Amino acid sequence: MPIGFEYGFRPRLHVVKTKAEDWETPSSGCSQAVRNGGLKRIDMIAAVLKRHRGLSVRELIAAFDKEFGWKSTESSVTAHLYTNQNRFVHTKPDRAAKRPVTWSLK
Repeated sequence: MPIGFEYGFRPRLHVVKTKAEDWETPSSGCSQAVRNGGLKRIDMIAAVLKRHRGLSVRELIAAFDKEFGWKSTESSVTAHLYTNQNRFVHTKPDRAAKRPVTWSLK
């Protein structure tokens, strides 16, 4: 995980050129889990959906890359979402209107 992402920072920080004034106020509750080595992909999905409700799988993938530097596939994210239905809910697909399924936290 790149530097700063464990605190929920949005911009990428450079390991050498970043100064203390470049740091943001931490916005994520993931820092403790990262320090303990317990941050899981499910926790990252929950963190993104906590900030951005109603995202499609493709929008989730873009958010993971932006916020955590995690490059993923649609099948991997979809599997995580469907196998953890106790944490995540989705809208019904609307093929007639061509609206994708969107996901949120329960």
